[in-house]
Amino acid sequence: MLNREQRRELLDIFTSLIRIDSSNPPGNEAAAAAYIASLLEGEGIAVRLLQKAPDRVNVYAEIGQGDRPPVLLLSHIDVVPPAGGWDYPAFEAVRENGRIYGRGAIDTKHLTAMEIACTLWLKRSGVPLDRRIILLATADEEAGSGYGMGFLAEEHPELLPSGCVISEGGGFVMEQAGQRLRTCTCGEKGRCSISVEPTQAPTGPEVWSTPAGRLLRAMAAIAACEPEPRLTEPTRAFWDIVGGRFEDPTVKNLWEYATKSCLAIDAYEMEFAAGGPQKPLSLSYQYIDGTTRQEVEELLASLLGDQEVRYEIGPLSEGYTCSLESPFFRELCRASRELDPETRVLPMIALGRTDGRFIRRNVYGYSPLLADVPFSQVLKMVHGPNEHITEASLYFGAEVIYRALLGTVGAPAAGQGSSQEMEECSND
Repeated sequence: MLNREQRRELLDIFTSLIRIDSSNPPGNEAAAAAYIASLLEGEGIAVRLLQKAPDRVNVYAEIGQGDRPPVLLLSHIDVVPPAGGWDYPAFEAVRENGRIYGRGAIDTKHLTAMEIACTLWLKRSGVPLDRRIILLATADEEAGSGYGMGFLAEEHPELLPSGCVISEGGGFVMEQAGQRLRTCTCGEKGRCSISVEPTQAPTGPEVWSTPAGRLLRAMAAIAACEPEPRLTEPTRAFWDIVGGRFEDPTVKNLWEYATKSCLAIDAYEMEFAAGGPQKPLSLSYQYIDGTTRQEVEELLASLLGDQEVRYEIGPLSEGYTCSLESPFFRELCRASRELDPETRVLPMIALGRTDGRFIRRNVYGYSPLLADVPFSQVLKMVHGPNEHITEASLYFGAEVIYRALLGTVGAPAAGQGSSQEMEECSND
């Protein structure tokens, strides 16, 4: 278990990060990056601060060496601006009844603090590392990652080597039918934008002949879309773990989201007056990993082919899924089971986009929490008021990650002891 000094240090790092306002917009991550750099450099860890624009700073550091695939500890340090409804100041890290309140408490400065602490503890431990442990705290994740992972992937791809990644998006607990489940994101949906506009001028006085009427009919066709479920490795495991039961609403919603593509109308503005200007409908399509452009085209043709509209499909951002046979994923399961034997890890698909999409392979969204803040409550707090985490969950998550890292850096070489490793790290 973490000792008293480790807990104190972790709590101090976390509350200090919360007290730095890194709201995006405007996206000033420089102060948070400087704080992180000071912690790492104070332990003799070299740090690179990388930025595409002034004050849009990303932190890169690494410890260890070796030829085995590295482990990347990834998080973002920007947060969405706090709106109204808060009972506590959003950037003061107020502690009350074992809970810590503040913007970024679960999205995602808790993970940043866990990963910083684990890096410091590994450095001090003297444990021989058989690979690099990379810490990457990024800018701009909340606004598209153009100044963060998008910039790094384009300008510094050498800093994103193939290995294993701990990222955001999972670690939250649900219960159903006496079974406790902790989520781990093992993939994301792909996404593209689509614009739809009427094909020609009105042919008559009827409302359905106007440009607005044509778009309304197109909207009705889009709303009638019922995608068929499509399974991937993580969702097959999801089904097996829950035994095909969906008694808890959150479990059911996660299953529906993870197995069905979603065509949504993002924005529209209609002019009903004859001859008035007509802006196109803006759609987004979030689709299951493995979906091809041809499939997207065929779907739209089936929905809108009989409508008097034209549409344009933007570039496709591919989805991804990650293997559940990865020794690193199994190490995360093993460490979680050691500390919380009654809870099973539940693979899921990320609810939205994360920086993991720039890496795509062996990316596991996992900042494990206890059941004291259930997933249904987490969903209300992300980007909402009174975001918080319990101190117990903060300590628990850091210890799971630390144990998984210790178990990984001393793992046998590829091909040695693999069957034993698979058995010991199972999620049963």
